[in-house]
Amino acid sequence: MLNRGENGPPDSGHGGIAAGRAAGLADAERARVRLHAPIPLATPMIATLQNDGSHELLVAGDLVMSRHDLDEPMSLQGFAPLAERALIDAESRSFANGSDHPYPTCWGCGNHRPDGTGLGLRPGPIEDESMFATRWTPGIEGQVSPWLVWAALDCPSGAPAIFAAGQTDLALTGELSVQIHGPVDGEDEYQILSRQAQRNGRKITSEAALVDSNGVTIASAWSIWIMVSRST
Repeated sequence: MLNRGENGPPDSGHGGIAAGRAAGLADAERARVRLHAPIPLATPMIATLQNDGSHELLVAGDLVMSRHDLDEPMSLQGFAPLAERALIDAESRSFANGSDHPYPTCWGCGNHRPDGTGLGLRPGPIEDESMFATRWTPGIEGQVSPWLVWAALDCPSGAPAIFAAGQTDLALTGELSVQIHGPVDGEDEYQILSRQAQRNGRKITSEAALVDSNGVTIASAWSIWIMVSRST
């Protein structure tokens, strides 16, 4: 169950939190989660184990999410870490800075949330818009729980789709796959980097990585974002 306040769009749950918690039904460090419907807030979900080892999560009998093991290890072309100046410049161009933010109260990247009640991520494009970047310091003691790594990867992985959506469409998480390669220290600063991998009509696929200060990829993500009209 996602608490009120753990939202992406105003009236539905944050896709990364939801997917990360669903991933934890088995191996949260290597899973694929598909979102079949908006995630209800403050509403328990019933998880059922399927014959193929996947899980389905339902509300009132309706399928909301499904969790699957990754068929094979995730392999993405490497992300080179950015210099501090390039990171600052990218964040200054983030959709999450201005009044046109599509989800201003989003738990991951909202700019209209009380301080300390979300991640405050500001993913934005580097100068040639080939990649998007933001910084993340978890700000907690000890090792970060896997679900929080999933949550942190969600909004930055969606940045390419949100920028492509412009002022006419919204981008919604359709599927998120994550592989966590090593521990995430709650007091370290990381870069979250992403890029568009493919576009097919109203579906955008993106790749993302959580990179430490030495340039080592600590977690990889692959996601599908669905474009819907703002007028619907």
